[in-house]
Amino acid sequence: MNFKKLAIVAAMTVLTPAVASAQTFLTNWKLDADKDGSFVNVSEFLDLVGSSYVVNTPTGGTGFTFTDDGFFQVAGRDSQGFLSLADANDGFIPSTQITTTFIGATGSGNFGGGITFAPGGVLDIYADPVFDYGTANGLYGANNGDLIGKFELVSGSGAVDPTGVPNGLFTLIFKAVQLDAGVFLDSNNNDLSALVGGPDDILFGFVTTNASFVSNPDAILVSELSELVGAPVVNGPPGSLVISNNGQFRLSVPEPTSMALLGFGLLGFGLSRRKQRG
Repeated sequence: MNFKKLAIVAAMTVLTPAVASAQTFLTNWKLDADKDGSFVNVSEFLDLVGSSYVVNTPTGGTGFTFTDDGFFQVAGRDSQGFLSLADANDGFIPSTQITTTFIGATGSGNFGGGITFAPGGVLDIYADPVFDYGTANGLYGANNGDLIGKFELVSGSGAVDPTGVPNGLFTLIFKAVQLDAGVFLDSNNNDLSALVGGPDDILFGFVTTNASFVSNPDAILVSELSELVGAPVVNGPPGSLVISNNGQFRLSVPEPTSMALLGFGLLGFGLSRRKQRG
């Protein structure tokens, strides 16, 4: 089974029957991150890579609470590499670097068992003409440039092994609270920002097939994660751990849906529209 098929299967596996029956991935959607009027046509997904820092606090027995924060960048579309993000006005090289920060996620769980994310973490998406992700500019270069979207965590769940390392399938669901006009469009040129705050929620979810513990993260990453969380990074499970991630961002607009995240880190993202019933 190839990576693309695995990601689709993983996302569908975690959906409840009521939601899964309405699941439709959006294809051939459009992205204008630099707002120059020229769009990148995305067949199915954007590729994300990045790192997150998880701190677990024991609460007795196998129980613990946790926090989760991180940085990510869009590395390409449809597994075609970074140059695939260039639009017609860019020529060969993309004009902007798309990055995200994920701040303030919390939850609880059991070592060697399940975890649950609480509502409230925030994910911001930036488009930056300066390609400085992975540097000490701002927060790891991930929060510079134009803020084109803001999402709040609605819910999440998954499992970890006895040392707190991601183990199997995770689900994270976000709701859009801000989308810049003209940036995210469907195949019929409908602007998805028009749905924010309306009766149809824009949901943002993640799919990833690998998230792994980083035993020896580089000094810049450690320093920037420390700045992000406001405390020294102590990298040693089960108490705390740096996670490396890669994955996909998918959109789904026509019907209610959710997306999936495999592992603690954020890998790939997608949007959906959720109709409010009754």
